Amino acid sequence: MDDVKKDAIFYRRTGGGVTLSGGEPLIQSAFAKELLEACKSIGLSTAIETCGYASWANFEMVKAHTDLFYYDLKLMGDELHKKCTGVSNKLVLENLKKLSTVGTPIIVRVPLIPGINDSLENFRAIGSYSASLGANVREIQILPYHALGIPKYEKIGRICEVKSLGLSEERSLEQHMKIIEGYGLKAVIGGR
Repeated sequence: MDDVKKDAIFYRRTGGGVTLSGGEPLIQSAFAKELLEACKSIGLSTAIETCGYASWANFEMVKAHTDLFYYDLKLMGDELHKKCTGVSNKLVLENLKKLSTVGTPIIVRVPLIPGINDSLENFRAIGSYSASLGANVREIQILPYHALGIPKYEKIGRICEVKSLGLSEERSLEQHMKIIEGYGLKAVIGGR
């Protein structure tokens, strides 16, 4: 908190605040709760970036101290989700549904990975599901694939399996955005 307090004036002037990200910040939910409480006690806004793969008890621990959730939603099909992430998406979807009833604004983020989750069918399913959650889902951010993580893999001696994926084309991004908007949701590419 000493480091956070040094920048508190900047946060207040810019409307910014503290965002917990990771990895997955809900793995350390007790610490996250304490940090969020401390930030709120000095008037800072707070956010959490999550993939949603955590127990609901972890969400309950932090939700009262969080002003905004950024929630990753990659794949709607459970089998493909298991294949690509190693886990089922059932918990991810259940937590998003529960979180949508809490009253805290949610921005759903979809990292667009060519050949993995960029199918129109997946985006229709994301749009339909997100629209069913109500007004707390404020927007869907479509995050274009980029190769910025490849050097990190190389640095630790691992092979990046998605290295050969091409970058998302603008027209494809616009097409995905229109699908989401077709469900009455605000869609943005990246943070724009």
